[in-house]
Amino acid sequence: MSTTTMAGIASNEAAFRPRHDHPVAEMVRDTFVSVPTTATVADALGAVIALAIFIPLVMDMGGNVGTQSSTIFARGYALGHVTIKDFWRRNFAREALVGATMAVGIALIAGVVAHFWQGVPNDIPNLGIVVGAALFTSVFLASMLGFLMPYILVRIGVDHAPGADPFITTIKDFSGLLVYFSMAA
Repeated sequence: MSTTTMAGIASNEAAFRPRHDHPVAEMVRDTFVSVPTTATVADALGAVIALAIFIPLVMDMGGNVGTQSSTIFARGYALGHVTIKDFWRRNFAREALVGATMAVGIALIAGVVAHFWQGVPNDIPNLGIVVGAALFTSVFLASMLGFLMPYILVRIGVDHAPGADPFITTIKDFSGLLVYFSMAA
C-alpha cells in the first residue's frame, strides 16, 4: 500500500502532476538543466568524500610523529644525550634526517594507496599526489616542531614537557590541512 493511498489521496491528482508536463518541455529541462547539474554535483561530492577520507590520516599521523619527537627530546634531554650547545649541529640535524626519511616513506605509501583506493575509482588522478604531499608536510614539520618547540621552551626557561605538544599540534594541523586543501583546490 502506498503512502498516497494511506493518506486518502489518489495518485493521479493535480498536486502530483508536474506543472509543465509536455514531453518536449520535460526533455529540454532534463537535457539542459537537470542532467548537467546532477552530474556536476555528483562529481564534486565524490571528490569531497574522497578528500574527506584522508583528513584524519593527515592530521593524526603528524600528531603522532610530533608527540613522539617531543618525547624523544624530553628523554634525551633528561638523560644528557640532547645538549643545548650541540643542539643544532648534532641533535636537530639527526632529527631532520629521521623526520625526512619517515615523511618520504609515509607519503609514498599513503599516496599510492590513496591513488589506487580512492583516486582511480572516483576519477581523481591527483588524489595520491595531494595526500602524499600533505602527509610529507605534516610528518616532516611535526618531527621538526616536536624537537624544536621543547628546545625553545628550555631556552626561555619554561617547562618543556607540558608546553610543547599544544603548539606542535596546532601548527602541524594548520599547515598540513593548508597544503592538503590548497593542492586539492
